[in-house]
Amino acid sequence: MKKLISILLIFVMLFTFIPVVNASSYIVLNTNKYFREKPGGALITGVTDGVLVAGTKVDVISTDGESGHGCKNAWYKVRYDDLEGYICSSDQAIIDVADVDLNGDFEKEMLSKGFWESYLPYLKALHEKHHNWIFTPISIGVSFDEAVTNESYGEISLVDGTDETLRSKEWPYYQNGTYKQIEPGWYVASRDTVSYYLDPRNFLSEEYIFMFENLKYNSSIQTEDAVRGVTGGTFLNTNEYLNILMKTARTYNVSPVYLASRIRQEKGSTDSISTTGGSFTFSVDNSCLNNLGYASDPNSWNALNSCGNGKTYSGIYNYFNIGAYSSYQSPQIRGLIWANGGYDASVTTYNRPWNSKERAIMGGTEYIASKYINANQNTLYYQKFNVSPDAVYPIYTHQYMTNIRAHSQEAYSIYKSYKNNNLLNNTYEFLIPVYNNMPNDNEVILPDDDNEEEIVTTPDIDVNTGVVASGFKINGDVISNISFNTNIDTINSKLSSINANLKVTSYLDRYGNSASGNVGTGDTLVISNGSTTKSYKVVIYGDNNGDGKTSIVDLLRVQKDILGSSNLSTYDRKASDTNRDGKVDVVDLLRVQKQILGNSTIEQNRSD
Repeated sequence: MKKLISILLIFVMLFTFIPVVNASSYIVLNTNKYFREKPGGALITGVTDGVLVAGTKVDVISTDGESGHGCKNAWYKVRYDDLEGYICSSDQAIIDVADVDLNGDFEKEMLSKGFWESYLPYLKALHEKHHNWIFTPISIGVSFDEAVTNESYGEISLVDGTDETLRSKEWPYYQNGTYKQIEPGWYVASRDTVSYYLDPRNFLSEEYIFMFENLKYNSSIQTEDAVRGVTGGTFLNTNEYLNILMKTARTYNVSPVYLASRIRQEKGSTDSISTTGGSFTFSVDNSCLNNLGYASDPNSWNALNSCGNGKTYSGIYNYFNIGAYSSYQSPQIRGLIWANGGYDASVTTYNRPWNSKERAIMGGTEYIASKYINANQNTLYYQKFNVSPDAVYPIYTHQYMTNIRAHSQEAYSIYKSYKNNNLLNNTYEFLIPVYNNMPNDNEVILPDDDNEEEIVTTPDIDVNTGVVASGFKINGDVISNISFNTNIDTINSKLSSINANLKVTSYLDRYGNSASGNVGTGDTLVISNGSTTKSYKVVIYGDNNGDGKTSIVDLLRVQKDILGSSNLSTYDRKASDTNRDGKVDVVDLLRVQKQILGNSTIEQNRSD
């Protein structure tokens, strides 16, 4: 049993939102910080080991300290309890607050719009500086705790750096005293870390509020000078790149400042083979062939595209790191193979192959615009945390970033550009999420002190989140990435490996009849988490007749559709589009034929 206890003494919950306590500016530390007598000086002895731990609230005394002494940003003078000292300000957000009068015009307007009272000190402080900024609350419709839970599953949120306090200690990401690296230098973020970066109130400051900015193109404020404010000091600082970025912004209705910031976030300030078109070798990875089951058919499309072909490529660009993820190849090389349209350049969506700077930037922007900005994930926040109630893709899925800090880092880059170009006083609209049951300042759940045995239950998981974490893909009502000849037992085994409550509760064939055995295109799977259910239509690429495999029947159905003598259903047409280019043509016909002959395998998890 647990008690809800109101407390008046100072109690800092790690990373939980901390409201104002008698200060006009404060910081909630999102990482451990040394507390020093002066910049780079001796550690203050009044705190344990001279360290202020993550989650600590400190009042800001001054921010005019210089950088240096091991700090790339300015040293801030801060107060903790009765102690004053200095911390390195890198990666920390100052929160300004204002006195709130609930009968004031601004406060009443914000409350009537739908903001919680806890937002008001921060919004009012921003309003006092920028009267023409527009704050629009977006009701997410789920509790904050539920969102934290779903954004903490699996490898959905990662953190880099040496600060171990940000990392998850949950199995299997922490075993025998060792943190598991997901990629070199990257670890799964802890639930507390996710909670901090998910809470919008922690970022209602000048420096970070641009994570909530509407990212569609506004020519009056997103000027060439504003773009230069982001590209200065980087490989992007040329007229060639400036012209490409402005042309791309006009073409796809996307902020060029955002595009420049995104490229800088993904690629850094210096060139790499992804930005120069330099040569690279797509080496064959034998462990990939063995572990993915391609050793018996190493010349199949899947094997060559996933595990390498030993060939050298050049003249390929990928500025947004789209497709840059892999367990077996360098993520950068995987991204370049994606940009090439696969190892053989057979995938032509998004203007691939990206064999010039302009094609890569415009094609990458088309991808981001179509899949994110124009799919109502039109803020940096929504691209990290897809909780938008109007998003095309299911909640907690289709998230562009795994870096837990990416949305705040890009927001800061945009802020600096606007500030340097005197654009902060322009009109902006900020779409700010509001969750149900957000953390309060004086309530904390503490364990009871009795000796009753604690009842351990399996927590709920959002159905879509669980399905994606199980290795399947979701697009609207379609579930895919299901191999040929897969039965319900196999699907249930994958689901239950993520959460014991996840399972298929109803399996219907394409005609609506109760079914068993192998699933096929057009079948319906109803999946439950124990309290809610969702219905999905199965699509297995290459199987357009619903028997869960590829045969001469599927080949003939593709052929008839190309000739215009058949009328495939929506799901059968999706299954027939084996290379995911949005149409059924002779390329798909040949791929089905090769599958039947055993010359290659139609890849179910191929990126579209």
